[in-house]
Amino acid sequence: MGRIKTYHDGERDLTVFTAEGVILADDVVQAVDNFYRGKVTLHVLWDFSSADVSQITGTDIERIVQLSVLHGEIRMGGKTAVVATEDLTFGLSRVYEMIKETEHLPFQTSVFRSVDEAYAWVSK
Repeated sequence: MGRIKTYHDGERDLTVFTAEGVILADDVVQAVDNFYRGKVTLHVLWDFSSADVSQITGTDIERIVQLSVLHGEIRMGGKTAVVATEDLTFGLSRVYEMIKETEHLPFQTSVFRSVDEAYAWVSK
């Protein structure tokens, strides 16, 4: 079973989610739900570089996007960076990015292969 650790960087107005092990859609949904119920930051970075997301489906991605639709206005002008080093994770993250775009959410999303690239983009 996997886990998602959360770190808040108040100076950057950034929340970092670090996923490890086998991650299920419910794990992501719970982390997103907790985020929107707590201290919401403008920027978010999801690091899936140590995660196995093979159990997550396209339908699960749509469910995750819907959470952002419900609460997305809070992050108007923000950014969400996703780090996906594995091809499957990268592909699912791009699906999230494309579905999110159809919902016209008020924050940008981009997928990266490295944590350094993701931090650089979020910090611009």
